[in-house]
Amino acid sequence: LNPSRPREAYLEAVRAIQRSIYEGDVYQVNLAHHLRGDWRGSPRTLFAAVLREARPAFGAYFELASGEVICSASPELFLGYDATARRITTRPMKGTRPLGTDPAELRDAAKDRAELNMLVDLMRNDLGRVARPGSVLVQRPRDIEPHEGGQLQATATITAILAHARTLPDLLAASFPPGSITGAPKLAAMDLIDRHEHEPRGWYCGSIG
Repeated sequence: LNPSRPREAYLEAVRAIQRSIYEGDVYQVNLAHHLRGDWRGSPRTLFAAVLREARPAFGAYFELASGEVICSASPELFLGYDATARRITTRPMKGTRPLGTDPAELRDAAKDRAELNMLVDLMRNDLGRVARPGSVLVQRPRDIEPHEGGQLQATATITAILAHARTLPDLLAASFPPGSITGAPKLAAMDLIDRHEHEPRGWYCGSIG
């Protein structure tokens, strides 16, 4: 697999975002880049192997009419919704270590803790735009969870009750895209992503459901 742009170009984008953080324009930005390579074989066999190795909590596989195949192996719940109770759940993740690492290393990591705290605030604000007043709750501010794919992951759990006059499209409009793949504040982070990622993400970092 090869990066879609030279290493120095990517590092210059990182430095530009660091300057924006230093100047107070943004707190965190999830900067990404594409990796590309040639591959031959059965996409279904590939995805079956991914499932065996990564054991994602939220895996998905699509074969599109265009001929594209989407293999998704995500551990993260963006939104869960109980239609009977109108209860929303979101579980942002920020902070990862290899499985087998002492969990205290991740638990005590100040940078990882700060990043997840920012995402908790961001998601509380997003949900608050469409939730019943007073219903947004941080149920679990930070859990260190083992994942079968080989990672320890720091995860928060926030819940809310969707306001009576609001619909699922309202919820998506208020909260998409997830803060964990953009940054905080979200609109400022998205502006920097648009400026410094040299091509659209496409399916990458989308949400499936």
